[in-house]
Amino acid sequence: MVYPDKKLASVKAKSIIKRMKKKAFARSVDRNIILECEKIGIPLNEFCQLALNAMQEIASVLEL
Repeated sequence: MVYPDKKLASVKAKSIIKRMKKKAFARSVDRNIILECEKIGIPLNEFCQLALNAMQEIASVLEL
């Protein structure tokens, strides 16, 4: 989680994109796979927002 309150509701796509540049953030995530979204016409910022929205909808299931 990128915010001190550790709540998914507080997270912004812009913050995810900014932190993805740091190797320590989501260290096990293969960024090349995430960037595949751009090859099919979805800009990274839009992809992050879509993923974040989907996760926020099920935050209680994810216990976040």
